[in-house]
Amino acid sequence: MNGYILINNKNLFWGKFIIMNKKIKYLGITSAMLLATAPIAAPVINSTTETVVQADTNDVNQSDVNKWLGEIKSTINLTKNSSLITNEEIGTYYVFGSDGLFFMYASDLTPEESMIVNSGDSFFKHFNDNSNGDDTFFNNYQYGVIITATATDNSVSGNLIKDQANELLSEGKSVTFHLSLRHTQPAEAYSWDSFINEPVLGTKDVVINPAKSETSNVKAPGTGISELFESSVNSTVYDDNGKATTITLPKTSVWNVDRQMNINGTIFYRVANNEWVKKDDGLAVTLNETTVNTNKQASLYTSQGKKVTNRALAKNTPWYSDRMATINGQTMYRVATDEWVMADDIK
Repeated sequence: MNGYILINNKNLFWGKFIIMNKKIKYLGITSAMLLATAPIAAPVINSTTETVVQADTNDVNQSDVNKWLGEIKSTINLTKNSSLITNEEIGTYYVFGSDGLFFMYASDLTPEESMIVNSGDSFFKHFNDNSNGDDTFFNNYQYGVIITATATDNSVSGNLIKDQANELLSEGKSVTFHLSLRHTQPAEAYSWDSFINEPVLGTKDVVINPAKSETSNVKAPGTGISELFESSVNSTVYDDNGKATTITLPKTSVWNVDRQMNINGTIFYRVANNEWVKKDDGLAVTLNETTVNTNKQASLYTSQGKKVTNRALAKNTPWYSDRMATINGQTMYRVATDEWVMADDIK
């Protein structure tokens, strides 16, 4: 059967599905299955060259605009327990195929919004603490926010693409998010491109500072390493003695690891001072945005090395990948949420 892939409610890719008993061999994957992967031919939107057209903003309350922008923090200092941007947040808010654009409704930056409340230590919920409790723009989808991110120290030129913000924060560098609040009419407020050409009501820069390294005269346990660790499950955090704490790292969150230790044969990775996770709860990844092309019908595997039995990638098809890892001794590329293809199966 044939079907469309929808990214942020926009039709960007036509995929062909082939049913094999209850297995699916596909040339396209539905967006719900994807790590928020973009089709290779997605349109490119350049935020620096947008054409601004006038819109009817008669129903815009400028005092509410100023109030909402005032609630957005100018500086956020991450702590050792703060999560970086999760894959779910990237899949929801990042505009794939764009020049580093994020989009969300103003209500997504209101803490009472259900998605923010239920998402645990969400990265973006820190932007607005709704300190006065007035819920400005709560559940109001006529207000959208176009966001770009840049390296505060200009060590990376241009807008940051997806995981680059996580990478810089993991390296101890600050990232600045540039928020542009816009408004459109109710009948048009259905996706990011309904707002991209609307007049800017106001802007706000949010500087995200990485968690500070903690120093101590006490020698830290284990040995030093340098890894980027992605949690495959909701990972329990342990202390320096291997005792479980009440802290849990969200599934798919990414953490910088600086030490490892062995307790009774179990390898632990340190993600913060006196906070460790089991190595087997995730995997070390290398950020690597690329397009992989299958050289045959390619099997898919989970991050834990288990073969996906009901899906495969068709021969001679291109797939977007954002990272690579070694799984069961094999180099693999991620092409969807917890779905990886072996390097031997691509050109």
